[in-house]
Amino acid sequence: MADMHNDRTRAEAIDWHLRLEHGGEDDWHSFTEWLEADPAHSRAYDSVANAEGELDAVLRHAEFPAPMPASDTVEPVESMGRNLWLRRAAIAASIVIVGALTFQIAQPASTYSIATGPGETREIALADGGTISLNGNSEVILDRDDTRSVELAVGEARFEVTHDARVPFTVTVGANRLVDIGTVFNVSRDANLLRVGVAEGAVRFEGSGHSLRLGPGDVLRARGDSIKTTSAPAEAIGSWTGGTLVYDDAPIADVAADVGRAVGVRIAVDPAIGSRNFSGVLQTRGGAQMVRGRMGPVLGVRIEDTTGGWTLKP
Repeated sequence: MADMHNDRTRAEAIDWHLRLEHGGEDDWHSFTEWLEADPAHSRAYDSVANAEGELDAVLRHAEFPAPMPASDTVEPVESMGRNLWLRRAAIAASIVIVGALTFQIAQPASTYSIATGPGETREIALADGGTISLNGNSEVILDRDDTRSVELAVGEARFEVTHDARVPFTVTVGANRLVDIGTVFNVSRDANLLRVGVAEGAVRFEGSGHSLRLGPGDVLRARGDSIKTTSAPAEAIGSWTGGTLVYDDAPIADVAADVGRAVGVRIAVDPAIGSRNFSGVLQTRGGAQMVRGRMGPVLGVRIEDTTGGWTLKP
């Protein structure tokens, strides 16, 4: 399922890359909405642009037959369409070639990633007996040569770790590091916001010049150099794995991000209610529309359709 989603996203990125060469203001507006609809869109578009740059460099150094004399004949529409198709195919091929070379040169062969699509979840069994539960639109990077180290690239994951004091389990999130002290904990990464909650045991947070020990029920929010700790019922931390989201005075933006990840819909928050907090329980089973029907009354908001998702309104 994730592979099909990636292929579709790559094809859309190629189409946008070609379309924007002669695009107008409306095209750029639509392109911006497409980028913001899914973090994977930005990564896909960057890979397309970079791949064609590599392709252009090859073509500049290639030798071609001398050009034919100029002609006043207009190129047939069929030929122009065929040329566009060939260029689209060339970009797609160059992504594969450049991506393979980049992987071989820049990325250690022992690392690999596991990702989920919108609304998809996945359970990952670790070699030491631990597990990682991966939420929707999320990605972790693992290392075959270091099974006690994981990177959360984007999204949310719940870690149930087999403790080994000699070789602590570590999770890297950007410039921050979490070190297991015998633990079940949940981590989410949305743009520049990191959230960590501990359900069992303890975790040591290291980042931005801070080193903090988090125990059961402790919740940490880190945005840049700003770090804030609060508390929540330990049993509620990572409860998304059972289709339930439990909150105690949580920012409504956190709720929107969590629900969006669970149902595969991008959810924005109107600035008029951006300062609201929410305490309560939301069920995320039953599909996006059923969740939407519950979400509005429980949060006390209106939910409007917008390009690529929903917006919570007062």
